[in-house]
Amino acid sequence: MAIDVRGRNLDETLRQNATRFSDDYADLVMLSLRQTMAGIEFVARPASRGSTGWNSTDIYGYMKDVGVSKYVPLAIGFVVHANTDSALIDA
Repeated sequence: MAIDVRGRNLDETLRQNATRFSDDYADLVMLSLRQTMAGIEFVARPASRGSTGWNSTDIYGYMKDVGVSKYVPLAIGFVVHANTDSALIDA
């Protein structure tokens, strides 16, 4: 499944679950997801030398320094738990 489809599915699942509480809560959850994802830089290594594909099992996430210089472990945990069933990058 392409990464853009996975992203849309994640958005829709989170919105449906959060809307059970209220529309305002769903808006807050969606904003939090986008802020979390914007603060992380995902990188992957090439599948092999000279290859144009990516090794989807060797993915790293680095927190961006957005001027606060404080570590927020909950942000990483949120992304990891939200994506436990699939790789972030298709090879």
